[in-house]
Amino acid sequence: MIGTLGKALDVIDEMARSQEPVGISELSRRLELTKNQVFRVLKTLEEYGYVHQIGERYQLGLKFIEVGRKILGQNDLLQLAIVHLNEVRDACGENSVIFVLDGLEAVCIAQREGFGLMDLSVRVGHRYLLHAGAATKAILAFQTDGFVDAAVAKHGLPAYTKHTITDITILKRHLAEIRERGFAFSNEDVQAFASAVSVPIYNRDDRVTASMCVSGPNDRFTPEKRAHAVRVLASVCDLISAELGAQTLPGAKVEESGALAPEMLGDLV
Repeated sequence: MIGTLGKALDVIDEMARSQEPVGISELSRRLELTKNQVFRVLKTLEEYGYVHQIGERYQLGLKFIEVGRKILGQNDLLQLAIVHLNEVRDACGENSVIFVLDGLEAVCIAQREGFGLMDLSVRVGHRYLLHAGAATKAILAFQTDGFVDAAVAKHGLPAYTKHTITDITILKRHLAEIRERGFAFSNEDVQAFASAVSVPIYNRDDRVTASMCVSGPNDRFTPEKRAHAVRVLASVCDLISAELGAQTLPGAKVEESGALAPEMLGDLV
């Protein structure tokens, strides 16, 4: 029974990674399962509403939306933080998002699009590695060295652009800088011509398991606007952390660091 459940979860994960409906033969090849095994799993999932058949292909069903909404409805962080997303977006004019730590990755759980035109790559519900991007680095920086080592051992340090950090020694030095200044800044390390700033959110145990981020295109999201966004985020993340029961608040570190001068937010890091 456990083996069957594992196969079903593998099928679900593989379908979630696919942009289009996928057929039995393709799933069989990708997962190294027999076509009969894949067929039985799909039919069971379809019976319970988790998979929908389109011709000879299958896609995930709307049941996952129902389950996801229930999970998010039980998430204290989301309930407290999401009310501030519009506030952050309106104050900064750019894309605002919330990320939470999940295992050795982070998940975007909420987003508000900025007022300008640009298709940034963040998607609600998608999982992201922790070594690139302001939002994920703002979380990773406050984990233990053992956690960082485990994340790198599992996922490596893939390069998304020529500016992505791909050396663990450099990454750890960069994470130490983030801890020192209290916020993360990334410039073109995930997406060309785009930058982001992010501030961590502390939980009731004074641990960082989430962050809020503002991102935008470099020709519009200037160093002056990045500095303003950090101040907005620091204020909001202070409120959220306090509401979660944290004693540690991120805003104090941001102000103490002296790293908010616009010239400090113009270089690639």
